[in-house]
Amino acid sequence: MKKKSYYIHTFGCQSNKSDSERIAGDYEARGYVEAKSWHDCDELVVNTCAVRQRAEDRARGFLYNAMVYFKGIERPKIILTGCMVHHGNEKLYEMMPMVDEILPINEVGFNQAAIRKDQKHAWLPISTGCNSFCTYCIVPYSRGREKSRSMESIMEEVQSLVEKGYSEITLLGMNVNSWGLEK
Repeated sequence: MKKKSYYIHTFGCQSNKSDSERIAGDYEARGYVEAKSWHDCDELVVNTCAVRQRAEDRARGFLYNAMVYFKGIERPKIILTGCMVHHGNEKLYEMMPMVDEILPINEVGFNQAAIRKDQKHAWLPISTGCNSFCTYCIVPYSRGREKSRSMESIMEEVQSLVEKGYSEITLLGMNVNSWGLEK
């Protein structure tokens, strides 16, 4: 029996790349295998960016290209996640009717083991969201309020990465300077 496959197409920043690694970890924990291309997967996850309009346009363009490609043939389940999800399900389903499911990025979580392609460098999220609400920034709306990981959780992951031979670990957060302050 052929294993189900997934493919993740990521737009945006290092946090999105890290989220995609954790989404891949979730898929593989459920027995899926990574497809080589979005053309031949059972589930296609599109991890979006909403920092600039151009980033949203690129994600929509990718989805429309996929819709054209799959016209008349069996297509994968299409899951939308990332920062564009803040627009709300109703609006997104209206704008992109090819989307089958919407996964809020704050549901990805810190606990899922990441599937990292780079064997030397690892992105390590220490927090997500932001409490600053700057007038020009969408992050608090797209990623929610700031939530920090525990020091114990961070150190366990750092230790695991070092044991696996990672020599570069980059701490990620929308505002790493405020790590732990929301408690």
